[in-house]
Parts: sequence; structure tokens; C-alpha cells
Amino acid sequence: MKTLLKYTTCCIFTLSAASTVSAFEYPTGIPDAWISPDIEAPTPPTSWTSEIENMYYIDASNSNCSIKVEYGSKTTPRCRFPYKFAAGSYAEIHGGPYNYGNTAYIQSEGTAANPVWVVGSKDNQINMSLVVYGTYLYIDGLNIGGDKGISARPYHSVQTDHIMVRNTVITGTGSLTSGTTGISANGGKGLQFEGFIAYNNTVSYMGDSEAEKENDRHALVAGSYINDVWHLDNTTHHNGGDGVQYSHGGVDAHHFYYGRNTSHDEGENCVDIKKANDVIISENTCYNIEKSSSSQGACMVVHYDPSRIWFINNNISECVYGISSTGAHELHVLGNDIRGMKEIQSETHGDISSFQSGTGIMAYNTGNTYISNNTITDAVRGIAYQALSGFQVNITGNIITGLNSGQFTGNNPYAIMLKGNSTTVGNSNIENNLIYNPTQLYVGNTVYTDLQSLVSAGKCDDNGGSCLDIDPSFVDSKNDLRITSNSPALDMGIIPSSYASYEALYSKKISTDLLGNPRTFDMKWDIGAYENLNGENVDVPVFDAPDGPTIISIDVLKP
Repeated sequence: MKTLLKYTTCCIFTLSAASTVSAFEYPTGIPDAWISPDIEAPTPPTSWTSEIENMYYIDASNSNCSIKVEYGSKTTPRCRFPYKFAAGSYAEIHGGPYNYGNTAYIQSEGTAANPVWVVGSKDNQINMSLVVYGTYLYIDGLNIGGDKGISARPYHSVQTDHIMVRNTVITGTGSLTSGTTGISANGGKGLQFEGFIAYNNTVSYMGDSEAEKENDRHALVAGSYINDVWHLDNTTHHNGGDGVQYSHGGVDAHHFYYGRNTSHDEGENCVDIKKANDVIISENTCYNIEKSSSSQGACMVVHYDPSRIWFINNNISECVYGISSTGAHELHVLGNDIRGMKEIQSETHGDISSFQSGTGIMAYNTGNTYISNNTITDAVRGIAYQALSGFQVNITGNIITGLNSGQFTGNNPYAIMLKGNSTTVGNSNIENNLIYNPTQLYVGNTVYTDLQSLVSAGKCDDNGGSCLDIDPSFVDSKNDLRITSNSPALDMGIIPSSYASYEALYSKKISTDLLGNPRTFDMKWDIGAYENLNGENVDVPVFDAPDGPTIISIDVLKP
């Protein structure tokens, strides 16, 4: 800061102090980052006609730009990016396109008190990949094309941590043969990366989302040797791989937070969790995911046995599976709105299979599983769990209604399909659910078509019968799944153990519904994803798919 202050006699320039105290509203359950993602960027000088130490004016489109100036100014800008920024530096990128190499490497020596800012003007255009490394680097407002992206990772064994990328637009060409990940962050052995934020970015058309062949061009990635990652308020669509993929390698990867993002029409999944532990997926919108050669068609999926995975208050629609776990040590699925799960044409599973396509929540090879307060409609299966020995499964407080027979197989709809280890199935906790149209469950080796026989079998038997088989009375059964003030689901829920467990682990409360309404509004919990506020009118968000670039041309391959 001292090197900047000596210029205040001729220029007005202020650096906003980084503060952990912020009015930024985080999605449900997600802890605060070290800095508010929407912190105001530094204000540039009112006059920038001469060079100022550690302040970089870059404009390759200016005919007066030079590769010989150190910092640049409006009069004579730099033509290229510097390789290294000292603590407290500020860089402003104008014009372009910047394509003087395939990759530009940028090192930051920022500190918590004096971070480095790299800010793009509205007209900037970068057609190179950026590898960013070092400490306390905040990138704001870049436009990146040419199938290039941003990779935050140690380079030349330089410790890398506390990096933010925000307000950046990355647009590919939809090519099957070119492209890379939009925004990635990875540490290295002995170089643990702590603290990464990707906020309010848009990543699209990285790879070919329509290709049957796997092309794994993901929008967002956090890999190994990294912890405390925030992906917030991003929009991703039409990428060849996942909207976000977490830790395929799975080494020292934990505490990843994915909140309030919108992802749709991806080639694989909106969310793909591999081996990262303590992952929070909260308040996201995901839709239009189809089966491919490399994906079962799940909107959100967990693989490879990570621990403490949480899906909280997400909107999920028009996929083959809503939330799928093919392996996890501990899984919590709470408060989600899941609708429109479709059977695939190539479905071969039988009528009582746990793997039937068109399932809202499916889990197998999965340990302790807690599924509560979800609303599931328009599917072939509501919840399907293949039980393992020695684990607990709780299915409580869910509304499951409006199920359909398989479009291609004619397989029967089941609200709950619970099979596998007989002891785990016998000890399972199925209580306070509303199951309607149809009332049909498969538990153990038995089909149940009425609640009384289920109660006699020891399920839904709290207080003589805790489940309901009556119309939930939605505001609009097609578009608005809030319950009305006359709904039988009112005050009929219970408080699942997951909510206290979450607070004990992460010191955050998650007792709000999908619209942010308090679950304890009237001191009693409702069944389903939405808490009724005694007739109060609450706006329901409407999400529109972003327009794709007009330059895209994608051939649809025949199966």
C-alpha cells in the first residue's frame, strides 16, 4: 500500500479494504468465504495519462500500445499482460483480442491486506488460456473465447491460495475436438490450495453437449489438494461434460460449496461429485440432462464413496434421475423440488428394480442415507434405495405424488422402492411421508398399496400412523408445488436428525425451505419442500435458459 499512497497527490485512487463482514447473502447452509464475493473492486485513477507504479493499463487494441512500457497508461498502454503482480497491484484490461500465445501465465504476490486485482473493461476479449497462481488474486469481468479457460493452480511450485474469479464470461464453440474446462482450481502435493471462489460467471459451449462420444469439457472443476471452494451464482450450459465436477482424483479435497447456480443442457451432469468430502449443494437449479455414453442422465450424481454429501433445497427437473448416488459413505437429500424424471427408451430393468430410469432420488452402494422434506412429482419412481448391511436409512417428511408408469416398459410406479439387506430394510425409518397417486411402495419383498398394511409392517407407524395418502393440495400441480393453507401436509412433518447434524458439523442452520421461508414459522414443520406461510403470497422464481452464441453449429449424432 505504501507504494500506491505516494501517488495520491496527483491521482485519486482507492483500494477497497477486504472485509469478512459482509451483507452478501449466502445460499442455505453455505458458510462465509474469507472475502465477500461481491466486494467492490478498487476505483481506478480519475487521470491515468502517465504510468503509476503497480497499476497496469493494458489495451492491445490501442495503436499506441507498447511491449516496452512497464505499467502502461491511457496514453501508452501495455500490449500484453505482465507475468507477475506485486502485492496491492491493480490491472485493467481493455480491448483485444489477446491471442499472442496459447496460454498466459499470471503470478500474484497479493496478501489479505493488499490483494491483486485484474479487472476487465466491457470491451475486453481474451482468446488465450490463463494459468493463474500465487496468492490473493481477484479476477473480475473478463471475456474469454476461442475454447480457452482459466486454471488456478500451483506453477513452478509456487504456493497458490485465496483466488477469486467473478463476473467472467467464457464461451466455447461447441467443438468436440477442441476446448478445455472453463474454470478449474487444483492444488499440488505439498501445496494445498486453500480458498477459491468462482462467482457470477457464465460458462457455455465448452465441448459438444450433444455428442454421444465422451468429451469431458466441464464448466467448473475443483480437483485434488484443495479445500474451501465456493462456486456461487454461476450459470453454465451446453458444455460437453459437467456443470461442475468435484475431485476426480480425490486427494485432500474437502469443503466444497456449490450454491445458487443454474446449470442445464450439459453433456453429462449438472453436478458430479467424485471423491471430495464435505460437499454442500444448495439452492441450485438444474434441468434438461439426458443419458449419454458417459452419463446415466442424472441431474446431480455422487460417485466413488465420498463422505458427508448434502443436497439442500435444489430445483431439479427434466432428467433421467434427479439425484443419484452410486457410492457415498453418508448422504443427505433435504428439501429438494424434483419433477419430470423420464424413463429412457432403452430401459431394460424389470418392474421391481431399484435402478429403474425416471427416478427422483436413487442410491445404491451408499451408506447412511437421509432423505427428508423433498417434493417429488412426475416420475416413475419417487425414491429408490438398494440397502447395504450395517447402515441406516431415513425417509421422512417427503411428498411423493403424480407418478407414472414407464413410458416404454410399462413398469409400475412406486413411491418408495426399498430393497437389499433385510436387516437394513427392517430397521429403516419411513415416517411422515405423503404418498398419493398412486399409493404404491415396494419395501423388502412386498408391494404395499395401502397405508394400513404398511403400518402393520412397522413402517409409517409413529403415533399409530404418520403417513398420508391424500391429495397434497398444491397451489398448481404442474407449475407451483407449494402447498395451500388447506393441505393435509400442514404441520404433519417431523424435524429430521440431519438438520441438527449439519449445524453441529458446519455451525450453520439449514431449517429453511426451498424459498427461504423458516421451517419453524408456526413451530411445526410441514411435509414436503415448501413450508406454508398461512396463505402469504411468496414469489416463485422462474428460470429462463440463456441464449447460445449464433456461431454455434452442432450436428446431432444418430444413436
